[in-house]
Amino acid sequence: MRYVPLVALVLAWLPAISFAQQQTHVSVKLVLDHVSVEPGASLLVGVFFEIEPEWHIYWKNPGEAGMATSVIWTVPEGFSVSEIMWPTPKRFMQDGDIEGFGYESSALLMVRVTPPPGFSGSADIKAQVKWLACKQVCVPGQSSLSKTVDFGTVGRPANRETFDEWLKRVPMDLGTSPMKISVVRRGLVYQLTVSGAPNDAELRVFVAPPDGVTVRRVERSGDMATVEFARLAGFNVVGKAEIVLQKNDVSVRVAVSLE
Repeated sequence: MRYVPLVALVLAWLPAISFAQQQTHVSVKLVLDHVSVEPGASLLVGVFFEIEPEWHIYWKNPGEAGMATSVIWTVPEGFSVSEIMWPTPKRFMQDGDIEGFGYESSALLMVRVTPPPGFSGSADIKAQVKWLACKQVCVPGQSSLSKTVDFGTVGRPANRETFDEWLKRVPMDLGTSPMKISVVRRGLVYQLTVSGAPNDAELRVFVAPPDGVTVRRVERSGDMATVEFARLAGFNVVGKAEIVLQKNDVSVRVAVSLE
């Protein structure tokens, strides 16, 4: 598996990308797990993508080409927004034997929104969404979404089945996983050993490096995955590399510091 900077790959794809601005192949909407929230409570908010058959959008690391799906949240002063809860992506091969990571059919990118202590009243939650939808050609899309939520009133749940379904697809953090994972660092090589899953199940590995870091090598053998990272010259690396390991329907998320 090889990775090169995204900008270079997107530029290489320019002849195949249609830049028409119509919203086609993907529709998006903002969904809430509550339409009103009781005092002191937070809520889940998500951007729900409906994707036409045979088309796909991309994960936070699109793979060897493509463009990561982006959601920029705007909330009132004093509110906090969690990191996006990314569902485990799928791996697909694109024209030219190019590997990509992303979603087909549908996807829900969720965050948890928390009001400041003692807040009551209505609040506008906004999301600026950008994506790249691809089949034989690629079509960029964007949308501005918003919802008004009442805080400090009786809680009224909504979209319970949708959120329950997609929360199950978000990788578990290491501490809550039935799998056993060890991480050993040797220079820029991080070796992850996975146990506790059926031996006949394929181990799938998805890696999202921080800015300033590239993924040079990913190897899979039985319950073991080796991921090799390389720093780019002149970059100050901020953040952690995220590694998602999946066997059957169980996914685990590991965040590795490269400082």
